[in-house]
Amino acid sequence: EIDIRDNGVGFEPVETPGGGQYGIIGMKERARLIGGSIVIERAPKKGMSLRLNLDLSMVPAISGAPDA
Repeated sequence: EIDIRDNGVGFEPVETPGGGQYGIIGMKERARLIGGSIVIERAPKKGMSLRLNLDLSMVPAISGAPDA
């Protein structure tokens, strides 16, 4: 599990005519493709948290990567 937090103003995803949320959607989709998940929590004026959960035994080996 990786948990990234800030204590700033946070953010509000907004729907824009051109999409505007592909970054978050892309992160969630990539995590899902390797058996993980991403949870984003936010509170106005209190910051945000992005949590990535992965079961490393389920992550496929990357061709050419050194063995750990």
